Amino acid sequence: MQSYQVGALPLINRILERMRLREILSEHLPPDDPRLELPTVSSLLVLVRNVLLSRQPVYGVAEWAAGFAPDLFDLWPEELSLLHDDRLGRALDRLFDSVGPELILAVVKYTGTPPSSLMVSTYSSCFKSGRWSLLCPQVMACVARPR
Repeated sequence: MQSYQVGALPLINRILERMRLREILSEHLPPDDPRLELPTVSSLLVLVRNVLLSRQPVYGVAEWAAGFAPDLFDLWPEELSLLHDDRLGRALDRLFDSVGPELILAVVKYTGTPPSSLMVSTYSSCFKSGRWSLLCPQVMACVARPR
C-alpha cells in the first residue's frame, strides 16, 4: 500500500476545470508531435499546479509531483517519471513560442475576471493593475489601459 499527499490539489483542479484551462491550452497550442510521450498541455498543467501550491523550481517538479497520486494531475503512474526539467522546459518553450496574447485574453474571457485585477507573471507576460504586458513571440508590448 502506498500513501500519497492530497493537499489542495482537488480544489486547484476544480478551479482549473472551471477556467477550462486544458481546453484553452489545447486550442491555442500547435498539435504535439505524435512521438511525444507526455502531452505539452499535461506538462504545463503540472507546472501551473506547482506554481500555485509549492513553487518548486523546474528541476524539482518531478520530485514534488511524485508525492501526489498521479490521477490528481490527470496522469498515469508511469507518466510521473516523464516530468523531468528538460521536458518541462520544452513545454514552456512551446507555450512561449506559439501563444500570443489571445491565450491570456481567452482565460480572461472565460473567467470573467477584469484584466486589471490579474497578476500573471511569466518570462515576458504579466498583467498589472492599469498596465498590460502581453506575451508576443519576439517582443513584449506594454500598453497603458484606461480605467
